[in-house]
Amino acid sequence: MRKWIALQVLLTLVIVPAAVMAQDRAGKVSGSGVTRLSRQAFHFATGDAGTSSQSFTNIPGLGREVCATGSVMGTVSLNLSGGVVEVRLVDHAPGGNNVLHPSLAHFNPSAGTTSFSFSFVEALGSPHIHTFNPEWRSTTGGPVNLHGGALVLQYDSAPRAC
Repeated sequence: MRKWIALQVLLTLVIVPAAVMAQDRAGKVSGSGVTRLSRQAFHFATGDAGTSSQSFTNIPGLGREVCATGSVMGTVSLNLSGGVVEVRLVDHAPGGNNVLHPSLAHFNPSAGTTSFSFSFVEALGSPHIHTFNPEWRSTTGGPVNLHGGALVLQYDSAPRAC
């Protein structure tokens, strides 16, 4: 049994770094991180909303404030209809606004009402109160309709620091 465990550890130590290095040489890896996530927070909205703005605006009812440090992963899930829409997740922190990676999710719900979910990540640094707001815009200026959505945040909490 110990031999199998040792073999698995050895293969992990050799194969995983080689795969990561291969991706890096191909220019496909732009960032990574490891952190302990100790909290999960969410906010959801079931009412209808809409936009035809070609500038980013907050998606109504989905913002969430947390005291966080380290890293955060935010998943935005939406039930949409209408035109082509771009969605991003923005951290409004004391140091300024940051768009979480990979910055934009592009979605075309023109085939009727469709649901989608997309995850965003960011390294936060020192503990602060962060307000995370999903934002959207119509790429064409045509109407986009929201029929409900949710924001789920996974993060490392720093409750005594905020």
